[in-house]
Amino acid sequence: MAKPARAPSKDTYNEAVKEAKLLDIRLTESKWAFDLSMLREMDELQKFTNQSILEAPHFSPETGRLVGKVLCRLLITANLAVDEPDASQAALDCESSYVVAFEVPKAFTSHNANQFFESTAKFAVWPYFRSHVANLAAQSRLELPPLPLTTLLQRIRDDIP
Repeated sequence: MAKPARAPSKDTYNEAVKEAKLLDIRLTESKWAFDLSMLREMDELQKFTNQSILEAPHFSPETGRLVGKVLCRLLITANLAVDEPDASQAALDCESSYVVAFEVPKAFTSHNANQFFESTAKFAVWPYFRSHVANLAAQSRLELPPLPLTTLLQRIRDDIP
């Protein structure tokens, strides 16, 4: 019986990540809704942003292709101290999904590929989502402050020895 592949060290994983290439980012769906009467009070509203991975990405060890979906959301609503704002009372709600494709080392395991996608795809999509929101706001003649830049601390989680 063959031994299961041993998890790479952090250094080995990080070296493999350096070889990865972003192949494509595509906007696949977008929802944009706003209540102009609520946006007049922009200074009193709170922005909530969220990104998530939609289902596990697909990884092909034969080709090294890693493809998955990222969902980005901006919700502007009354400044309430809540963890989950209520979208039904939002001044603005923008939700967009993107397909993201990478070429990663063929030696990656499915676990490595999922881990790489989780740590990198959301960061790769963010500038596209910021631009998309800015374009939609301009087309809607809304004066929204820009979404903040995000920073990347490119390291792997501690679950790799």
